[in-house]
Amino acid sequence: MMAGSEGDFLVELRQAEEQARKLIQAAAERQKQLLEEAELKGKKRVEELRSQLRTQFEQAVHQAEIEAQNLIANAIAEAEKKSQEIENLPAERVIPAIELLKRKLLQKWQ
Repeated sequence: MMAGSEGDFLVELRQAEEQARKLIQAAAERQKQLLEEAELKGKKRVEELRSQLRTQFEQAVHQAEIEAQNLIANAIAEAEKKSQEIENLPAERVIPAIELLKRKLLQKWQ
């Protein structure tokens, strides 16, 4: 009787071992699958962030270009305004200013 129940016990033990091996293998495969999925999600997220950063950088560059163009346009407009003011000065004001400028330049050169 004992031999029979020992045999049954060994069969059950082997079946349990086989089932445990299968569960361990399934868990390892699932872990590998989850790791691959996480890696893919991570790569996708990194690419999304790169794309967002690229877009933000391009927008910042574009905005900087617009601001630079505005600064240049304003500087040109101001220079043209000053130039027009100088052109509109009467000769009696311009000649003394030129003479003063000549004297200052001569003083610096001496």
